[in-house]
Formats: sequence, structure tokens, C-alpha cells
Amino acid sequence: MFPHYRLAVIKEMQKSKLIKYTFIGDQKQQEGIKPIHENEFESFIEAKYYEFNGIYVQPKSVKIALTGDFDAIIYLGNPNFLTSWVACAITKLRKKKLCFWTHGWLKKEGSLKSLIRNLYYKNADIIFTYKNRSAAQAKQFGFSGTR
Repeated sequence: MFPHYRLAVIKEMQKSKLIKYTFIGDQKQQEGIKPIHENEFESFIEAKYYEFNGIYVQPKSVKIALTGDFDAIIYLGNPNFLTSWVACAITKLRKKKLCFWTHGWLKKEGSLKSLIRNLYYKNADIIFTYKNRSAAQAKQFGFSGTR
């Protein structure tokens, strides 16, 4: 889902003359956060996700990774989406650019959680974060500040 607080960024992305964006996601509210309504997008494909005790699956993301016509794809940087792991692998096998959009590294996490997050993030060609703090923390985990 696309949280309402990302609307300004989405609108700016859609102004691009170089890139045509298609946004793919669910319209349901998550963790009390309202989504951007699909009417705000110039191009939107609904892809429902399902939650099972904090683990998420979004089957359509795998189908789009397999068959979609794109040069790059931006996934939510949440390693709890199991289907994203599969979709990311497919994206890389197809030699397409793989990006994550995430809050990134917000706080020190337990070693297992940190290991899983960093394994997930290492797949990305580019990681979009909100704050310079997150980029600085990424360097502590061996990530380049240029990615």
C-alpha cells in the first residue's frame, strides 16, 4: 500500500517526462495508516496482499516480476513480504533494476532481524530512504552511500 504521507512524492514522480510510473499495490489501510486513493495515480494496478501473523504475501508481485514490461521496479523495503523475496530474485534474473523504498535503518535491531533486513537490502541496486540518518546507518552495515 502507498501511505497517504507519500502523496507529494508520488505526484512529483508522476511529473517526470523521462519515466512512466505504474504503481502497484493494495488499497487497504495498514497499521492504522491510510493509503493514497487509487484515483491519485495516473497508472495503478491493484495487487492485494494478505497478512499472516506479521508475514505478508502479495502473489501478484511475483506475476508482475515474471511478465511485466519494465526497466526497473521499486518494491517496498519490507523483508516481511515473503513474495517480494521471490519477485526480487526474478527481477534480478531478468536483469532489471531492483530498488527498495523504505524508512531503512531506523534503530538498532536484534542480530537475526538485522541479518534478515541486510540480506534483503543487499539485493537492491538502489535503496530510497527518507533521512540522511538512515543512509549513515546503512554505511555501518557495509552499504555504500551511493546506492
